[in-house]
Amino acid sequence: MTIEATLRAILAQGDELSRNVDFVMLSDDGSTDDTVGIAERLWGEGPVPLVVRRAERNAGEYRNVNGAIAAMPGHIRWVLIMHADNEPLPGWVDLLARECRRADDRVASICGSWHVVVEGRVKHLGDSRGPDYVERIEAGNDNIRSTLLRGCWWHNSTAAVRIEAWRAVGGHPQQTPVEGVAQILGLRQPREPSPPMLRIKGDWDTLLRFLESGWDVLYIGHPLIRYHDVPTGVSAGSIARHGDLIETLQVARRHDRALRAGDVWRLHAQVAYTLLRRFGGALGRGQLGRAGHAMTAAPLVLASLLAMSSRRFAGRNRALASIPFMAERSPL
Repeated sequence: MTIEATLRAILAQGDELSRNVDFVMLSDDGSTDDTVGIAERLWGEGPVPLVVRRAERNAGEYRNVNGAIAAMPGHIRWVLIMHADNEPLPGWVDLLARECRRADDRVASICGSWHVVVEGRVKHLGDSRGPDYVERIEAGNDNIRSTLLRGCWWHNSTAAVRIEAWRAVGGHPQQTPVEGVAQILGLRQPREPSPPMLRIKGDWDTLLRFLESGWDVLYIGHPLIRYHDVPTGVSAGSIARHGDLIETLQVARRHDRALRAGDVWRLHAQVAYTLLRRFGGALGRGQLGRAGHAMTAAPLVLASLLAMSSRRFAGRNRALASIPFMAERSPL
């Protein structure tokens, strides 16, 4: 359980909380352990109130985040997101609050860099340009293309998000099925019932919808959190099945109007190369199941290349600017 370490790190922000934050919300996604009890006992008489939002059953990260943002009182304009497996570094609140106050009406989100922690040791220190280095990533095809090619630099568990912008683009894609070969090629609708849903690249899709819709994003070149890369995490599980690569291509297909012809081939070549390396590595380690998942993923990569190339030839490339904001607002 990591909620205790996360909340201790938030409490360690000290006066930053009372200066900048109305309350801290714990959005409990149907946990069956003592998460809420631990949080309430630990928080005690904290510098700001702790508000607990409870779900009757687990709905998944994306629906949980959307629901928490939908539940915010009307006077709240900005929300700082912190996942329960991450820890804020000193200055997290002050830096984001500073930029929230400075931001004009076209800024949708403010994010920063992070430390990568593996087995309790810092493996990467993140960006070192400092807390006063602030880059504006403007809406438009150039930055959409760049983000599609280099991946998601927006860590939403570091970020402040403007509620108005979040609602306008639809927030996280909480009900987006992962497409199979037939769906990629447009031969049939998503599988029924209960197909696998987009799980780890939805934040990337949210960022791209900000940029598609005319919203800008600010990036602070300074680490704001510790990101704990653990074997039991969602990302590790997805990588073992190569879902991260499949979801990468699916998100790219949702925004491929910004790509050039050569970009489509380049992107798929990168994914195919990574998949081939993983296949070889899995065989070398005797991980036959993981190697089998790679073989299953290969036709999806080919189908994606065919679909994106044919759409480009026909002039039917996509530019997804928003999806419905599906979360229902619940009172605090």
